[in-house]
Amino acid sequence: MGRGGATTFQMDLANADCILIMGSNFAEAHPVGFRFVMRARERGATILHVDPRFTRTSACSSLYVPIRAGSDIAFLGGLIHYVLNSERWNTDPFFREYVLHYTNAATLVQEEFRDAAELGGLFSGWDAGAREYHGASWEYEGQRRVAHGGEGGEEVEIDQVTTAQARGTRTGRAVGPPPPTDPTLEHPRCVLQVLKRHFSPYTIERVEEICGVPRERFIAVAESLLRNSGRDRTTAIAYAVGWTQHTTGPQIIACAAILQLLLGNIGRPGGGIQALRGHATIQGSTDIPTLYDLLPGYLPMPTHTRIHATLDDYIWNSSSEGGLWAKTDAFIVSLLKAWFGDEATAENEWGYSLLPRITGDHSHIPMFVAMHEGKVEGLLLMGQNPAVGGQNAGFQRRALSKLKWLVVRDLFPIESATFWYDSPEVRSGELRPEEIGTEVFLLPGATVAEKDGSFTNTQRLIQWHDKAVDPPGDCRSEAWFMVHLGRRLKRLYRDSAEPKDRPILALTWDYPLEGPLEEPDVEVVQREINGYRVGPQGEGDGGGARPREGSRGGRDALRWTVGGGEELPGIVRDPRALWAAREQVRSFNELEADGSTACGCWIYSGVNPGTNRARSRVKGDGYVAPEWAFSWPNNVRMLYNRCSADPVGRPWSERKKYVWWDEAAGRWVGKDTPDFPLEKRPDDPGDPEAVGVAALSGDSPFLLKPEGKAWLYFKFGMKDAPLPTHYEPWESPVHNALYREHERNPMAKYWDVEGNPYHGIANPEFPYVLTTYRLTEHHTGGGMTRWNSWLAELQPAAFVEISPELAAERGIEPGGWVTVRTARGEAVARALVTRRMRPLRVGGRTVHQVGFPWHFGYAGLVKGSSANDLVSLVADPNVSIHEGKVLTCDIRAGRSQRA
Repeated sequence: MGRGGATTFQMDLANADCILIMGSNFAEAHPVGFRFVMRARERGATILHVDPRFTRTSACSSLYVPIRAGSDIAFLGGLIHYVLNSERWNTDPFFREYVLHYTNAATLVQEEFRDAAELGGLFSGWDAGAREYHGASWEYEGQRRVAHGGEGGEEVEIDQVTTAQARGTRTGRAVGPPPPTDPTLEHPRCVLQVLKRHFSPYTIERVEEICGVPRERFIAVAESLLRNSGRDRTTAIAYAVGWTQHTTGPQIIACAAILQLLLGNIGRPGGGIQALRGHATIQGSTDIPTLYDLLPGYLPMPTHTRIHATLDDYIWNSSSEGGLWAKTDAFIVSLLKAWFGDEATAENEWGYSLLPRITGDHSHIPMFVAMHEGKVEGLLLMGQNPAVGGQNAGFQRRALSKLKWLVVRDLFPIESATFWYDSPEVRSGELRPEEIGTEVFLLPGATVAEKDGSFTNTQRLIQWHDKAVDPPGDCRSEAWFMVHLGRRLKRLYRDSAEPKDRPILALTWDYPLEGPLEEPDVEVVQREINGYRVGPQGEGDGGGARPREGSRGGRDALRWTVGGGEELPGIVRDPRALWAAREQVRSFNELEADGSTACGCWIYSGVNPGTNRARSRVKGDGYVAPEWAFSWPNNVRMLYNRCSADPVGRPWSERKKYVWWDEAAGRWVGKDTPDFPLEKRPDDPGDPEAVGVAALSGDSPFLLKPEGKAWLYFKFGMKDAPLPTHYEPWESPVHNALYREHERNPMAKYWDVEGNPYHGIANPEFPYVLTTYRLTEHHTGGGMTRWNSWLAELQPAAFVEISPELAAERGIEPGGWVTVRTARGEAVARALVTRRMRPLRVGGRTVHQVGFPWHFGYAGLVKGSSANDLVSLVADPNVSIHEGKVLTCDIRAGRSQRA
């Protein structure tokens, strides 16, 4: 979001004049959303598909472009170079006006900054010993980044208080005078000129050499983007995990955002970047996160460092003086009030000390590495199947065998619950069931149709669904499991005086239970997430437990009598009456930092201001349906839609009219909720003495950036580079044609541990590129689909796709057994020999690619080798996502007995 990569309203894809699909098999992995792409094609839109495989998406496209997996930044960088040097971009005033007013193109960078082209693939500030960057030279001219921390909360240089590895996207602040700008965009250190120099090596010839993309197809893509961008036309980009699952994943997406900003396609109808999600509510699982380093609403989780020692430190280092993040104090205090109720007071920093602290990288891969080393005793597994869905799955199965206990909640006995008696390691004799000490508890879960709740989909749309039937037998919903687990923990710790148990005791847990199954009322959970007003301090309307008469305070003040005379902390006697009396807030703009409001997730404020707007199903009269469910924030359907008007507030064109300034009404109006202060005039210069959105000018649409401008160059936030740079994947068949000294991402996370060997670059033992992908008929690790007889019949066996040329080279027959091998393991499958896989000329040699669906495993109605047995443990440095979309392998005819 912050770098300009706005998520478009999915229906709006139908309004695009061109759609570039890259890193996604849209038609097969997201078939419901793909109907809008087909609607755009019916209207005459150009559909471009760039992918290692020719798929159903390719078949529905105007142009298919084959590409070597892992070379996406080289391709996108080539497009940026092409655009910046095109006659169209340099003569059409639209592009200059958009870029000058809505991005940081004119801002000057520090004189000390050095680009990767000057330093052999590294940027200035590289610390080889720590394997990280010190980004002082990346800042704007005249500015430096500082943090609050330590005694007295003094300002210190950020590199003195935290490492780049531990830094989030918002840590510290840039201080100093406003940086100088050059409106002519000619100064050699203005961002636009820095950008031009950085991408100057990405010529058509170099793209062809690195990516294997024929020259004429690359030019066709570039010309299509230019032809379909401008005042009257817009282009959209759609991507999925084909971009994210790389050691440069976030940089790939940032590269696309730069391209779309240069073309004026962000915040405009039919434009933007569509982040296609792999599940019904993956967007929701990051909004209200299942991520270790985030609190709800993308607030950073506190770290065990000086910068988060106190609540004041946390707020100062996580907020900004300009834009929406200036309200971080209101967001975090309201969250703490929702979680800890009356136990959150001004005297105890609103319960800030009750939050856990991050001490390192606690993401999936390092957690399993620690588990493999015997440092983790137990695991609660919900909605995940690492025994076949995890990277280097054999490594992860062996890690599970070293636990003392494992709780698996799922619909079926998935491989992660049965690994101890039927895994490949057990079959081979490497592991013996009688020697595995892991005690496994399998708890049956409820399906979607058997529970109430909401989905937040790829377009940030929160939609409610009602339970159709009760789950059978002992099956229960996730909400049931978590609420009753919380009640049991409160019962377990109710007499504890230990400080470490205070978070459990203080936690509000006042959710009404319904029916014979005692299911929690999840609409009440939604009301808590939405936010509400809290009564005066001490009146007991903070959502926590109310003291008994005669209570002495302290531990006793947390108790409340529940039915049967039992006393549990943090649970009220009549929760439904309590919630009926609460006044809901209508927007995050109503949240305060004084403890007078509580809110479980600030971006969701407004979803239930008294009425569940996620239930709304009112069709719109066009491609915007503002009363169909609720889109965060503030029901905005397209982020940064102020960009759909020119700097003085007029629509760029009548055809692309979306949001504009109404002079007579003195406010912003349009087809969507304006994502901008409604009464801020386009010519408002902003108040330099103010904080928040009041500090921004009327032509600064990007409210989540401190200066309101999108970043073509990111001076902070990306740990590995201020500009996207082509690095080879961790395993590649060829050397880096741009930077031979530093070929791979220098900050990529890798784990050089037993059981996780790497191939390196240009290893002749593993000459082929392997990429994994999804099928329409199966879902993720297969836990929801391989037990379904109808889907099992549609895709009954694991297979790999290879070209006829590769089949001939290795003596492989169509439909015959093959063994795919890496240093981590082997997998067997049937060979699908097809011209959908095409050999590429890369660096003067032929490179073959192998496609392997990753849905299969050794349990269920359909069984087959797991593609993830082949993948290594390696990840990008920004969000720790694994590199599963590109690695190297060998393939041979026949069926290995070991796989």
